[in-house]
Amino acid sequence: MNILTRLLKSPLLNLLGGLTLIVTSGYEIFDVVEELGEIAINPDVGAAHGVFVFSIIHLLKVIPEVIDGLEDLNTAKNESA
Repeated sequence: MNILTRLLKSPLLNLLGGLTLIVTSGYEIFDVVEELGEIAINPDVGAAHGVFVFSIIHLLKVIPEVIDGLEDLNTAKNESA
């Protein structure tokens, strides 16, 4: 059970999940018209809009954890050199 808890709280998993949500919901919201080379925004509010906002919030919560991890890596690198 401890492994499952650590996996679910993993910043990497949260980052990948947030990126997946933002890409898939963004695709639903912004319909790219390839022939004209322009972006048309779908005016109908649906579930994709909520998922898009949730994914932004999800990604914003992960950023401090990623920055802390990168600072720890930088500190370890400087100490070993």
